[in-house]
Amino acid sequence: MSVGQCLRRGRDFREAKSCDRILPLPQPYTRAPILNMQIDQTTIFIAIAGITVLVAIWIIWIEVRLKRIFRGRRTKDLESLLTDIAEDISAIQKQLREDGTHIATLEKELEQSARHVGMVRFNAFNEAGGDQSFAVTLLNDKKDGIVISSLHNRETNRVYAKPIEQAASAYHLSEEEKEAIRRAVTRGS
Repeated sequence: MSVGQCLRRGRDFREAKSCDRILPLPQPYTRAPILNMQIDQTTIFIAIAGITVLVAIWIIWIEVRLKRIFRGRRTKDLESLLTDIAEDISAIQKQLREDGTHIATLEKELEQSARHVGMVRFNAFNEAGGDQSFAVTLLNDKKDGIVISSLHNRETNRVYAKPIEQAASAYHLSEEEKEAIRRAVTRGS
């Protein structure tokens, strides 16, 4: 006998002998073995509503992140965006290589530039005051360069230039020129 036949005859199918193999209908309340609490339709509805709210928040969060990613881009699909980003990265890497080469060239040129300067003002002749004479040294990182001396008196002004190699010169240097070289070397260190 089927469940329908048992119910049509008005019998409790759990008590009917011919309906022994038929499982009983679920009760309005069932026990949740893990939580040991009763679950009804309201609880299920609240759980589904909570999950729906969490999923909606998650979707909004993803949407905000995608808008940030697509900001300033003409493309609207992720594949095109990633392709654009890969091309941008490739262009940046190329520019970095070019900049690295350019920087290396500039560093070599900078080694030869006058980066160390020393100056001494002095009175070359006793009759002229005000320390109008001077000696200026311009050296590169290898301590090569030039020392320029200007000797000033009332009637004339004389300028001398002497080459410097390794902080020394093949020409005779005055004490003021030696002091200018010393200042350039010590300031550059």
